[in-house]
Amino acid sequence: MILNALSNKAHDDLGQFQELCCFIERTLHREKSRRTAAAQTKLEGVTDEYEQAFLAECYTEKIFEVERDFPRIQRYSLFVNAMSITEAGVVALCRAAERIFDLEKGINETAPGVIKAGITFLHKNVGFHLVKNQHYVSLIEELRKVRNCITHSGGSLRGRKDAYDIRTFVAGIPTAEIDSHDYLILHKGFVENMTHEMNTLLNRLCEAVSNKIR
Repeated sequence: MILNALSNKAHDDLGQFQELCCFIERTLHREKSRRTAAAQTKLEGVTDEYEQAFLAECYTEKIFEVERDFPRIQRYSLFVNAMSITEAGVVALCRAAERIFDLEKGINETAPGVIKAGITFLHKNVGFHLVKNQHYVSLIEELRKVRNCITHSGGSLRGRKDAYDIRTFVAGIPTAEIDSHDYLILHKGFVENMTHEMNTLLNRLCEAVSNKIR
């Protein structure tokens, strides 16, 4: 009963989260189209060369907001929240395992790397298979570094000890890049794809606990 409730909650939370991501991306796209059309209409009615140049610059800045600035802020925020949901899901599963199997010692929920600690805990106590799930175990560690880069450095890789690891990870992801100023850029699809992977990880962790009960 507890596991079913936890599994359903995690699935619902991340499912709604993915819907939110898609809604925001559609809204940004529509707003960009609206601003672009408004700029074209306005500029077509201006004959003075200097006024046209001034307005073009103003509209370019407005379009840039919804093309680069707003998406960067939104995707950073969404990704950090997705990681928080996943972290809460892992902690909840560890707590459930403690109660179900009467385990004496759980994980330190306030320590850094709580997702990794939770995975290790469930591996040792309920038989979560690390080798079979290596893709998700490795991925969540890389995503932790990305999350920390955003929350601790505002997305800047400069001066970070894990900069090389993040660069290597991002190089293999088509929906992310490092710009010329060493800032992390998340493109459309990154948050949605990673949320799907996080959801799969939580499902597999839950299955491991369920299989232990059987």
